[in-house]
Amino acid sequence: MNERIEFNSFTNMSKYSNVNFKNLINYARKLKQNKIAITDYNGVEIFPKIEKYLKDNNINDIKVIYGVVVKLLVNEWITPITIIVRNQKGLSNLYKIITNIKTINKYKYHEEVITKEELVDLSDGLLYGLDINYLEIIYDDLTNEQIVDDMMWYDFIIVRFDEEKKEYLKKIINLARKYRKMVIATGNVHYLHKEEKEEYLKLFPQMDKNMEYYLRSTKEMQDEFKFLDNEELINDIVINLPNKLASLIDDIKINDDKLYLPKIKNSKQKLIESVYKKAKELYGENLPLEVEERIKEELYGKLESNGGIINQGYETIYLIYKELVDYSHSLGYPVYPRGAVASSFVAYLLGLTNINPLKSHYICSKCKHSIFDFKDNKSYDFGINCPDKECPQCQSKMKKDGYNISCETFLGYDMKKVPNIDMNFAYDIQKDIQNYLQKMFKTNHVLTSSVIGYKNLKKVKGILPGGFIVIPDDEDIYKFMPIEYPNNQRELNWKSTHFDYHDIKNLYKFDILAHETPSIVKKLEDKTNVKSKNIPLDDKETIELINNRDFAKIKELDNEKIRNILKKIKINNLEELVKIMGYCHIEGINNDFKDLITNKDDMVNYLIKHNIDEKKAYEITNNINSKNKELFKNELMNKNIDEWFIDFYSKVIFLLPKSHVVGYVINAFRLAWYKKHYPSLFEECVKEL
Repeated sequence: MNERIEFNSFTNMSKYSNVNFKNLINYARKLKQNKIAITDYNGVEIFPKIEKYLKDNNINDIKVIYGVVVKLLVNEWITPITIIVRNQKGLSNLYKIITNIKTINKYKYHEEVITKEELVDLSDGLLYGLDINYLEIIYDDLTNEQIVDDMMWYDFIIVRFDEEKKEYLKKIINLARKYRKMVIATGNVHYLHKEEKEEYLKLFPQMDKNMEYYLRSTKEMQDEFKFLDNEELINDIVINLPNKLASLIDDIKINDDKLYLPKIKNSKQKLIESVYKKAKELYGENLPLEVEERIKEELYGKLESNGGIINQGYETIYLIYKELVDYSHSLGYPVYPRGAVASSFVAYLLGLTNINPLKSHYICSKCKHSIFDFKDNKSYDFGINCPDKECPQCQSKMKKDGYNISCETFLGYDMKKVPNIDMNFAYDIQKDIQNYLQKMFKTNHVLTSSVIGYKNLKKVKGILPGGFIVIPDDEDIYKFMPIEYPNNQRELNWKSTHFDYHDIKNLYKFDILAHETPSIVKKLEDKTNVKSKNIPLDDKETIELINNRDFAKIKELDNEKIRNILKKIKINNLEELVKIMGYCHIEGINNDFKDLITNKDDMVNYLIKHNIDEKKAYEITNNINSKNKELFKNELMNKNIDEWFIDFYSKVIFLLPKSHVVGYVINAFRLAWYKKHYPSLFEECVKEL
């Protein structure tokens, strides 16, 4: 026997509901209801969350029907209607409806409503349901013919039990049945269980105290409609017709598995040309083997892996950031990366980072001669720590470079990971950079990223600072989501994503962040006439200043943990400061300096050194905060791994990538250099910000 199907249920994405969608789905499963429609008010933010939850938990014994309840404007009166998505085309049309409600109509009618004309134009793939409970006053003034004429416009009729409206409901149901109009009984679900009513009304006292808003079982719904005195009719509206309506509905895909990236003409060739042009400027026409191999590995992946930036189609991400960074430089402002992007040598060659991730080496700026293999067999993690050296070919002083950072941290072991690039632009020009991004593509295809949270069980929606979603110019926006104004600010020349940015899996988020350091550095460069990139990163006086903890107003270093460590330990070079910085940002443990695993790269190298397969080492490291962590811990216990490391791995929940720490330490060191050598100008520039 079929069970009933609920066609009006609301989650805590709706104003007057406190229902968690996961609990709703699982309670419906418990009631053996193998389908349920989720129809939040005027929004569909829950759609991608539902799809992900079902997929992640392999739930296939229930089908979620996607829908929404909106306000329909008809002849100066407003009535709620339910819209159900029937197929993929309907999903796109629903996204257009939500967009119209949130943008055009909100300001045209001073309320979030939709008109019949718009619904007619966007009806393909959608089913419209009329809630007759709200229409008693209006229908009382109409003839039966007029009522039927109105009802016939809709695909189905919704009816809810109401003790005070029994006679009215009986009349309308029989009238609809006479004209073969599909009528379905719904529960208007705003909380899950009957016994929750009292607590619910405390939260939402404005709701009708005479109504029940819980998810009914089939029998409970049948019992409520016994006043119809017709068992066949009751079974039809409670069971048969809802199931018939559900049978018309396709399986809907919210996020497909493809990543849709913005397009740039000849993007692959442009990236390759830019990368090799810069590489040859630095290392000469005949590139050293270490340089050539690293470029090929990042662009094309490891042997037979089919990974790499080019093979995966990620080149446009790099090129877009390159254009933004170049624009910032044209305005005279430096840009600093954050996160793991500085692990990428390609990013370095494109100017996205100032950190060369190759192993430590010498390079001659004059004749391009380079040395990667040191005769004394001594290894240096940071090139800046190598002894000074004259070029054996032209006797010029050689530059010491390289920070020994692997690209796997950023691109994944198989080089297939989507490159997550975060860039810190100067506060002064953040809006200029963001507007420049908008000009690169169709204006309405560049959206600010929404973020959704909860406060006192109510949805709170905001904007992720610096986060932007770019929809490819040749794709329809409504294939992906509705759009709206950020924080309802229509005056801004932007629109935002309707979905929380975490839920948008098939579009790339560009992070154009604002940071004070690039702004301060620009002022210091202008006033001192010293370019930050030329500051010696082994300057002894700057190291002395840091050891004396004289780094107030240098945000990256002004940290109590760092100060406490420097009371006990004096650094000798930049590398040691990187270890301290990484160590101070470890989460999940009571800090212990044992073996100084201070970042992800340290952990990978430790595991490889202890005979853990390289691929497995990256997998273990990248799962320090996942539900698979215990499995990896058990694997480590079966290997020849130190007990202290297993204990460390058990407790740690967050490690920064080495490249992120190096980047921030270099920025801090340069600011400290200005503070040491130009103290009054440093104070002046900081105050100006």
